Amino acid sequence: MTEPSKIPTIRDLMAQNPATLDRNETLDIPDAIMNLGRIRELMSNPVEERYVLVNIPAFQLEAVQKYEVQQRHRVIVGRTERQSPSVKATIRALNFFPYWRVPDSVAHLDLIPRLMKEPDYLQNEKIRVLDAAGVNEVDPQTVNWTAPEAQKLKFRQDPGPQNALGLGVIDVKSHEVESPAVVAERIRQAAKIVPPDRLTVNPDCGLVHLPRDVTFAKLCAMVEGTRIVRRELGA
Repeated sequence: MTEPSKIPTIRDLMAQNPATLDRNETLDIPDAIMNLGRIRELMSNPVEERYVLVNIPAFQLEAVQKYEVQQRHRVIVGRTERQSPSVKATIRALNFFPYWRVPDSVAHLDLIPRLMKEPDYLQNEKIRVLDAAGVNEVDPQTVNWTAPEAQKLKFRQDPGPQNALGLGVIDVKSHEVESPAVVAERIRQAAKIVPPDRLTVNPDCGLVHLPRDVTFAKLCAMVEGTRIVRRELGA
């Protein structure tokens, strides 16, 4: 009888030199090598009893208390070409009705091109233009949006009913596929609170952990459920 292979622990992985590891023979978890630097960084500091950890590759946030995960949520992260930065900070307060300070990458690649096509976009969305320091307000009518100086400006959206809402209508933690009727009902319930033109239907931050056939079926249900409500609204 052969001895069962040992699954390496985090400390086992840290003791290894990743340059000498054979990905196919030595490790049962090849992806752990890729994240070895992150593991070392996390373990180099004392572990707090209470913290929030965002796992960017997994599109996941975990709220930990007394060393146990109390809540787990999907999150939106950057793209390959516009990656989310690694940040370590102390959470001092939570604001449930915040201003939205538009990230520079979103402003340069999305916002400025759109407002050049739709001059009233900033006013309709209650987005303010600020100077490069993000302090003093600037009259957008005085800005030449094609000039390089425009790339230095900051944008801030006021909180309020004009803010769009991303409505997650798919359960990304379940392999059970929703029917279009279920999706349509979820949209109807949300539309009782938020005007339909402010709703953006989405699959709730990603389906990365589901099999492809399940993912495809869920997306089809989402699309068809949205079509049902659009027909009801005459859209």
